Amino acid sequence: MHFWNINNGLMRGRKRYFTPKTRIHSKQRKIMKRPVKYFVVDAFTESAFKGNQAAVCFLEEDHEKDDSWLQSLAAEFELPLTCFLIPITGSDCLHSRRFHLRWFTSKAEIVVEYVLEQPEEDLHIRSRLSDSSSAMTLGLLQILVIKKNIHDRSIILPVVYMILLIGHQTLETRPFNTMKRKCRNGWNHVDAFTDSAFKGNPAVVCFLDGENKRDDSWLQSLAAEFNLPMTCFLTPITGSNPLYPPRFILRWFTRLVEMDICAHATLASAHILFSNGLVGSSDIVEFATQSGILIAKKVPEEGSFLVELSLPEILTCEYNSNDVSIFSKALSGATIVDIKGTTTDSTISKALNGVPKAASTDKIIVVLPSWESVKELQPIRDDILKCPGKMLVVTAAAPPGSAYDFISRVFGPKIGVDESPVCGSAHCALADYWSLKMNKCDFLAYAASPRSGTVKIHFDKEKQRVLLTGKAVTVMKGSVLTSLWNYEFGMSTLLELQDE
Repeated sequence: MHFWNINNGLMRGRKRYFTPKTRIHSKQRKIMKRPVKYFVVDAFTESAFKGNQAAVCFLEEDHEKDDSWLQSLAAEFELPLTCFLIPITGSDCLHSRRFHLRWFTSKAEIVVEYVLEQPEEDLHIRSRLSDSSSAMTLGLLQILVIKKNIHDRSIILPVVYMILLIGHQTLETRPFNTMKRKCRNGWNHVDAFTDSAFKGNPAVVCFLDGENKRDDSWLQSLAAEFNLPMTCFLTPITGSNPLYPPRFILRWFTRLVEMDICAHATLASAHILFSNGLVGSSDIVEFATQSGILIAKKVPEEGSFLVELSLPEILTCEYNSNDVSIFSKALSGATIVDIKGTTTDSTISKALNGVPKAASTDKIIVVLPSWESVKELQPIRDDILKCPGKMLVVTAAAPPGSAYDFISRVFGPKIGVDESPVCGSAHCALADYWSLKMNKCDFLAYAASPRSGTVKIHFDKEKQRVLLTGKAVTVMKGSVLTSLWNYEFGMSTLLELQDE
């Protein structure tokens, strides 16, 4: 179980985890007055990363969250179900405790009638629920029993025992005294290439340290647990020359495979490092990756900052096939103007320690005739799976007078990402393609996924680098405690969190 707080994209923990009030802006304190506490539960399993996932969020009776916010948060989780629990006051406290309970998938609300009761000692559920909702309700039952046990200062195995805790909140907003303390198994949920929560491309940035080794299978399992377009893992490189920029090992995972490059998760990583003071006063951080050393630079602007990434170019090449009908079919019969491939000389797709690898440079670029044809495109997932390449990049030039130079959408069901909201690595190839077509090296690109996003691009042909610039927003924070979770350890930690 994960345990976090969230409030309109900003998180907080218990007061003792914060710096003195003089170091927190009054505007921040106002925003963080009423957080939403929530748990993520693996139900119907005795093991982490198994069973059915559900998020259970606790709201106050007079909460100010509208249905649109609730649906947006459920979409941000990308879990099978997210539910919101609201206590019903004024009921007979001698006999039962009642709650309003609402279920949301990432697309819509599920309407179910229910009653939760706790007469005397035993908490039970009186309702008629579908199978998909029962996991959510069992997770809720687990949490309520845990809260009761915490109140009694006792550790009792809950009635619903086939649910495993896998994490809890240990958020701190002050700079950590040491990098070792701050990076121990912490994670951040970041929306990249956007300045608004619930937009752009989401990524989880996980911190690892050298003392707690995780094998690749564990990393892949955790990425599948988050179920976001990308989960990345940062490990500080100690003993480096202090005169040079701080350096971290950086690896990227979708829910299915490890990737050789991912720009939006790299931007998210740099955003976390800069915004939390993890690299001191340095405005530059370097990442050691499968694609070489990637450099992130902090670019200040009024009241905020952007991140500029220096990434390797991905060259386009002729697509050697006369059969373009397979792409047109996958794109619902769209008219195709041009097709290009990308070079894959620098990467090799192979399995390592049981984890499949995928080359992000293995892309097919399909050019459509207009901006509208890309934006209104209705792809067919099963047919995209039959197309060559790991990722299908669909693009078109912007119309005259537009603030943008080109538009794009990226589809990668083969790597576990049906549609990438804003694919930065795709823009490393698009920069090469459109620089040849438009005879320019600076672009403003629009990613037309439902979440949308904007990417500023500079193509340095001489240095063979692509500079991508964008913003990011931290939406959630938390920590993963252990790969071999012990129930008693989890309860004792949760007790500490609940202790005032």
